[in-house]
Amino acid sequence: MGVEDGTPPQRIQRRRVKGWQLPEGAVIVTRPTRWGNPFEVGAMVQQFPGGYAKPYEGSAPPGVYPGDADRPGGYEIRPVADRADAVGLFRAHLLRYPALLIPPIRQHLHGRDLACWCPLTDAYGNPVPCHADVLLRVAAGEEP
Repeated sequence: MGVEDGTPPQRIQRRRVKGWQLPEGAVIVTRPTRWGNPFEVGAMVQQFPGGYAKPYEGSAPPGVYPGDADRPGGYEIRPVADRADAVGLFRAHLLRYPALLIPPIRQHLHGRDLACWCPLTDAYGNPVPCHADVLLRVAAGEEP
């Protein structure tokens, strides 16, 4: 389990198979836990200049909207394209509110294995992007 046994913390894929158990000391970081990524593939987001976005639940159609007095830079309403996009939005979210979000991650997740539903690799053996990788870096004292 990471630091306690001398191995670096890692991402673990949760499974729904008989007999599978969460390793001792691992932390679940899926939605709806406080560590879950609020950006889901296919869900709509309102994205602002600079990369920051927030989940969008309004009724406006996807598109680019010009700025106004409240949002001088404008914004775009769009779906989250894929896992890499969702992870990028999560990273931008942490960078937008570092003083609020990063200290609890370091306090509660440092040295812990993190469990998410995302697969570890794709069919070709390539790593699959997951917000838990960002959490592992932040928990280790690195930048998102």
